[in-house]
Amino acid sequence: MEKNARGGSAPVRPTRRINNGLFILNGECRQRYLYVDILLVEASRSYCHVYLKDGTRLTVTSPLLALERKLPWQFFARVHQSYLVNLLHVDAFFGTSVVRVGGKLIPVSKPYRKELTEVFNILEDTSKRLDKKEDKE
Repeated sequence: MEKNARGGSAPVRPTRRINNGLFILNGECRQRYLYVDILLVEASRSYCHVYLKDGTRLTVTSPLLALERKLPWQFFARVHQSYLVNLLHVDAFFGTSVVRVGGKLIPVSKPYRKELTEVFNILEDTSKRLDKKEDKE
């Protein structure tokens, strides 16, 4: 048992944390945005633009590194010095240097390529088509 703020004893409980979203200051209110609704984060000097599934773009006064530390690594990955993407929303790769997230093409820098492609289950060499001749046989 530990002492509580009033000096009495209380059972020790683990810290409770709701970790399904991020609260972002919006005017006078801190609004919760769920991680699954965040497509990507783009750095712009000491600001970041947070792009949401519904097409909204939020601007926060935080450098990308600080925001990267607040977002869960299981869902978000750095792919470029200026971009974090939500891995749940990556829907296409173009070569090894571009991904598409929510219709937006995002560059992938060389230092991040291997780690990014290892996250996904990628089946290679499946684009071979059968010729009509082979179909008849």
